[in-house]
Amino acid sequence: MITMYQFKKVYIFIDDINDFICTNIEKNSNIQIIYNSHDFKSDKFIKIKNFCIKNKIKFYILDNYKLAIKNRLDGIIISHNNKTIKYFGNPLCKLSKIEIIGKTHSQADYFVKIKQHSTKIILSPLFETKKYSKNNILNVIKFNLISLNWKTNPIPLGGINIKNYKYLNMVKAKTFASASIFLRQK
Repeated sequence: MITMYQFKKVYIFIDDINDFICTNIEKNSNIQIIYNSHDFKSDKFIKIKNFCIKNKIKFYILDNYKLAIKNRLDGIIISHNNKTIKYFGNPLCKLSKIEIIGKTHSQADYFVKIKQHSTKIILSPLFETKKYSKNNILNVIKFNLISLNWKTNPIPLGGINIKNYKYLNMVKAKTFASASIFLRQK
């Protein structure tokens, strides 16, 4: 079992839910779930949404603010590819109290996410992943330098797992996000 009490919040990207994930999430009260798929009509989406409602866990989706408002979700994650500004300043989005979190890979993307009214910023990739090689990762030093003058506390993402979890205390962050922390480790 993984405990993450040193962090105020932990954002977990999942696209399906199973007993192993449920057990770990229920044991950690600071978990928030991000549905990591654009398939909002699937049974998986409904199952995860109902799990979050039942356990009073905040639930976020990717890029679809209309669906988030319609389903009274807690927020949306704006992916780094999404550069659209007009929707997120929409009064309907502000009135619904949907939390907007921007996902970025660089300092330049940070300014786009601020224009999109993001209240929090996810900065990735921190560690090596299947998608990002050693040459493309930020590592702890670059992460801290990039986010040095940011007005928001950055949320590290990318390659965070059981093996490198201990290095998070060197990162200037009170929260983190992970897609693999609850995957079974060998």
